[in-house]
Amino acid sequence: MKKQPIPQILYKSLFPVPGPKDPASFDQFVNEVLDPEIRSEIAEWYNCHTAEELEEVYPGWDYADSNVRMRLSRYKGHNRLFKAFDKLGLSAHEINSVVTWHGTRWELEDWEAETGSTRERDPSIYDEVEDYDDDDEEEDEDEDEDEGGEAGIGAAGGEGATQRSVTSTNRSASGPP
Repeated sequence: MKKQPIPQILYKSLFPVPGPKDPASFDQFVNEVLDPEIRSEIAEWYNCHTAEELEEVYPGWDYADSNVRMRLSRYKGHNRLFKAFDKLGLSAHEINSVVTWHGTRWELEDWEAETGSTRERDPSIYDEVEDYDDDDEEEDEDEDEDEGGEAGIGAAGGEGATQRSVTSTNRSASGPP
């Protein structure tokens, strides 16, 4: 007996009884719901203003990673997708084989293969979002200055960076991550 492709299984899990307003296929769900959500997140996170800037950014999100899932689950479509992943018990390999749209790990690897260049993934996309605390940031800046590093960019890229410090740093950086 032949197994159904994972996108079909996901679609049936997402839309057991599709209504008239629901997408007709998994690909349509990706194009109409997930792609706009991911572009919105990229535009907000990297402060992209034009379509050209947006297209240059490939964060390389791994949808099997719990921190990425936590971050993107604030979007309704992504939250629904992650619940379907869990309900179906998909492995990391199965998830990454299906997740092939803008901003994903697959697309970044595809871009790197086409262009022959590589770049480091933005580590801040995998950081857990912590509550902002002015005292902790000041201590981190003092430690960075003592070690000969710069406060701000060095502190934001380090472990335990707060959402505000990472966002500020990413917005001040020019070009793709």
